[in-house]
Amino acid sequence: MSQRILRTTIGGLPARVSMGWSRAGQSHRMVIQIGSEESEPLFMDERPARKEVLGYFSEMARAFGIELPEPMVATLMTDEILDIGDNNISWFDVREDAQSTDQGGVDS
Repeated sequence: MSQRILRTTIGGLPARVSMGWSRAGQSHRMVIQIGSEESEPLFMDERPARKEVLGYFSEMARAFGIELPEPMVATLMTDEILDIGDNNISWFDVREDAQSTDQGGVDS
């Protein structure tokens, strides 16, 4: 599964939105957490590839006060089109204390 991770805040607390494309499952996944990776998810869902699935996930993020950056959504669309798989990670940072959006590169 590709991983696109957004560092943000919810109610002033550090939060992260992890999204990705599963080559094996042909689906998109989204997990929203406050705190560390090990914390219990506030939201977690996996949906089969459909035209509207990223719109659905964008709406779910907005319900938590999070706006998914356009470059993150575009990267997820590309992941699906190119069937990008494991070990493809990028970070996006929209925390209030961050100076700019970090669209990161690929980590292996």
